[in-house]
Amino acid sequence: MDFVEIALPIGLNTTFTYSIPEIYHSNIYIGKRVVVNFNGRKIMGYIVNNSVFTEKYKIKPIDKIVDTEAVFTEKMITFARWVSEYYFSSLGEALSLMVPRGIKPKYAAQPDNNLLPANQLSPVQQKIYDSINDDIANGQKKFYIYGITGSGKTEIYFQLIDQTIRSGKKVIFLVPEIALSYQTMERMQKRFGSQCANLHSNLTGSIKLGEYFRLLNGDASIAIGPRSALFAPLDDIGLIIIDEEHEGAYKSEESPRFHSRSAAMFLANLHNSLLVLGSATPSVESWFYAEKGFFKLYEITERFGGAVLPDVSVIDTNTLSFNKNLSLELTNEINNRLQNKEQILLLQNRRGFSNYLQCNECKTTLTCPKCSISLTYHKTTGKLVCHRCGYAIKPPDTCPECGGLKLNKIGAGTQKIEEEIQHIFPHARVVRIDYDVISKSKDLKNIFKKIEHIKLLKD
Repeated sequence: MDFVEIALPIGLNTTFTYSIPEIYHSNIYIGKRVVVNFNGRKIMGYIVNNSVFTEKYKIKPIDKIVDTEAVFTEKMITFARWVSEYYFSSLGEALSLMVPRGIKPKYAAQPDNNLLPANQLSPVQQKIYDSINDDIANGQKKFYIYGITGSGKTEIYFQLIDQTIRSGKKVIFLVPEIALSYQTMERMQKRFGSQCANLHSNLTGSIKLGEYFRLLNGDASIAIGPRSALFAPLDDIGLIIIDEEHEGAYKSEESPRFHSRSAAMFLANLHNSLLVLGSATPSVESWFYAEKGFFKLYEITERFGGAVLPDVSVIDTNTLSFNKNLSLELTNEINNRLQNKEQILLLQNRRGFSNYLQCNECKTTLTCPKCSISLTYHKTTGKLVCHRCGYAIKPPDTCPECGGLKLNKIGAGTQKIEEEIQHIFPHARVVRIDYDVISKSKDLKNIFKKIEHIKLLKD
């Protein structure tokens, strides 16, 4: 009888020995998922090593081996061990970040026709690209590209990706948000076709597993996505790119609470690969590393094609009335853009309708009983929602503290901005993008296609 060491995605930083029933006998166990009975619960675990019989405790048999072939590699186990030790999590929790849930993969159609050729680099881009290659020849592996918005950092990334793929190695391209993941995927597929694979949490389990297996089996060479794409099953990584590295989304808020930048540094060292960070607004930590020479710093101070930076106006919102969020200057500019048949992008950093409800009498703010943070009012559902744990209730008619009859809706989320825009510009077509309207990856794709082909004004 064979015995294996299994890591479970629970809060215990240890592994467990289980036996393998004869019906599952194999020459290779490491790298496969299994279902085991742990304290009366059925849990999916990960075989990370072979083990031996011991009489110290009773050894249970596994219930089932899920995979016929290994679905994670030795280097992934090494990476997971580092994550678990550095961020004080269990090995099983770290491996659960890497291997998608699901049993049956689903493979999406992969475009490979009419691939676009590489764009001609500007003199500034070409100089940086050539200098990076000179640095690589001299043993430099870590770079920081500090370029203003629209300076053309992405095209330099693409040239480095093309160079890496041609050398037979693999690429990880990180973006901070799922929305950017979709846009980046669209752009990269036009250039690299079926070599691209997308990994993010909005994909269904079967689709994500299909993309995972394409990377694992070598059918795709470029993993694209937010921080979870850092754990793509690639054994010969030649390049890791972290775009917009300053974004807070690269820090996980759940165990393991890893930071993509730190984890990428370890992964780059493990594979002896290049690490390229880029941003128009560098994080303090990365800028410090660049000034100390840990990253080779390159700066781009002009926009691609001679474009100029836009004019920026700072408006004092204290001049607005209590229930208004769009200034006169902003509404005038929106009107001008619509008259010119141009599109407008408005950014609001909160979803929902109002940030919180506050009693007009005692100033009490309604909070989540579990998380002690303010509940956000969502007009579309008519509920107060905790954006941390999902707790939701209908707004009370009176203040729960003093019985006051007036509860003020304070602050503005995307729903409220959408409502104001529709009121001021009833003939304009408005599309709201937030997690309340995006439940699946295809929702996001449909919204972007709608924006791309939208008529600005209603008939």
